[in-house]
Amino acid sequence: MAVAPVFLQYNQRIEGRLCREFLASLIRALIEWEIRQAMTRENPSELSVHPEDQGCDAPFATQLLAIFDDLARHRLFEGDTVLMDLSKCDHC
Repeated sequence: MAVAPVFLQYNQRIEGRLCREFLASLIRALIEWEIRQAMTRENPSELSVHPEDQGCDAPFATQLLAIFDDLARHRLFEGDTVLMDLSKCDHC
């Protein structure tokens, strides 16, 4: 992770950005840890997460989350009523 100068008017905004980056790194690490723990329990030798369908014995969170890139569900609600369904995929 690279760090660059941040020019913001208020210190609270800088603190907020650093907190957001810390939480994102923590979540990414937890995803990777959970997947690796599951791989240890289930004992697969590797997961196919690469575009070339090559196996990977220690996948990164970005590789795992990329699997779900084409899935999205966007709905516009007013109260409990769905006004518009803007899903990108037909099976969502």
